[in-house]
Amino acid sequence: MAESGVHRIAIYLDGQFIKFATVDEKRPDIAKLYAKTFPGAEISGWTTVLDVSKMADGEHQMVAQVKTNKGGLREFGPVPFQVAH
Repeated sequence: MAESGVHRIAIYLDGQFIKFATVDEKRPDIAKLYAKTFPGAEISGWTTVLDVSKMADGEHQMVAQVKTNKGGLREFGPVPFQVAH
């Protein structure tokens, strides 16, 4: 979690930028744990929908790159996944 808040989350598949995720989703479970420590914890969720219909069958990787409101960057992943049509 970023103390300054999340500015954006970029999604990469196999090393290529795909899209930005939707941020500021409601997360009451996170708010219960971190509301006193992290302002805005109740809206710390994010979502994205990925269209894999045109991806080749086989192994792929997703990385989420988080940019904070203060300009910090952190990558999460790679997360491997399998495409099978």
